[in-house]
Amino acid sequence: MQFIYFKDPLYEFIELPKSLKPIVDSFEMQRLRRIKQLTGAEYVYPGANHTRFEHSLGTFHLASKFLDHLKRTEQADISESEELEIQIAALLHDIGHGPFSHTFEEILELLYDKNHEEITELLVQSSEIAQTIEQLGLDPKKIALLATGRYNFEEKNYFFNELISYSIDSDSLDYLIRDSYHCGSRFGIIDVQRILLQAGIMENWNLGFNVKSLPNLESFLLSRLNSFRTIYFHKTSRGVQLLLVKAMKMVLDELNLYTFTPDIYLQWDDISMWQLLRNNARTQPIIRDIEHRKLPKMIYERPIFSKEGLEPTFNRELPDMIAEIAQRLNLDLEDVLIDTPFAYSVPYYSSINTRPNEIPIFKEDVSGTKVELSITEESVIFSLLKDKNIQAFRVYTLNNHPAQISVDWTFLDQYF
Repeated sequence: MQFIYFKDPLYEFIELPKSLKPIVDSFEMQRLRRIKQLTGAEYVYPGANHTRFEHSLGTFHLASKFLDHLKRTEQADISESEELEIQIAALLHDIGHGPFSHTFEEILELLYDKNHEEITELLVQSSEIAQTIEQLGLDPKKIALLATGRYNFEEKNYFFNELISYSIDSDSLDYLIRDSYHCGSRFGIIDVQRILLQAGIMENWNLGFNVKSLPNLESFLLSRLNSFRTIYFHKTSRGVQLLLVKAMKMVLDELNLYTFTPDIYLQWDDISMWQLLRNNARTQPIIRDIEHRKLPKMIYERPIFSKEGLEPTFNRELPDMIAEIAQRLNLDLEDVLIDTPFAYSVPYYSSINTRPNEIPIFKEDVSGTKVELSITEESVIFSLLKDKNIQAFRVYTLNNHPAQISVDWTFLDQYF
């Protein structure tokens, strides 16, 4: 088999089968070079200018390493075509992202009531990449579902889904260490090789991890927690994202996206969207503020403790809250922005084959049989983090008004 190589700052070289070069060279994949991984983070961490393209290559690399390990140590029944399917799914798992990555999720919800994973499924099956996949003798629909962990395999191949979309998978392992590297953070120190080497296929055909790797799994969880706190949910990064969302909502009619069409959707990336917003008379002031680093000022923050791991909810509508905040601060409505960042502190995977709210782990008895364990019982760190979600409620203002200094924020209690 012939290979092509990509020089990578994390893995030194990423080895790609030459047969997959048409996938990497496709417009769908190359577009990811023009979508940053962490929109807004560059205003806090100057090095955070990496893209979805290199992350997708990294996800492919780790998925391939998982496959190599499972074939060698677990005698996993993985055919050559199945291996290619998983590798292509890893490469394409992020092609559904819109401009500015996760910042576009709110626009996707407004337009289609979908997220980027659902858009990925549509694109893999209906854009030009589908023809490229078919030319390799593979099924685009199967790869589309594999890319988001939704393919309904026969039981013995259930773990195929989990190599890309799981509690701990090739996607999350790559983005945590890659984002940390480019931000200059020390939180992303994860022994990825150890985690890979301790992966195994359990009795229920789920991917699990040997209890020997428990310290490494705990490092993964702590790294993820701290990355959300210091990178993904940084108040300045989120402030930039709030401005971009506000601007994109103002030009929805000009995007030609109300009806989903793959060719039109794929024309939008960070560069094309930025140019539209920069040249539009209504949004130009917002982009000018970002260019001059005149960013929203966070004037209030409070933690939210949701029940049973659910996302935060409010007793009254957000527009009512914004109106009252604006009134009390003597500001215009458009000068008040609300941010409610939320993430699970533990990346749960909702599978009928796994324990609820658990990361599957096992030990091997003297005969080599895998015995499933509860990570909650084995790990003090996990038990402490479980159901302790990463979330907050923040108020930003575009106008540094003196009234904000003397506001008694207890009036917000009625909304929670």
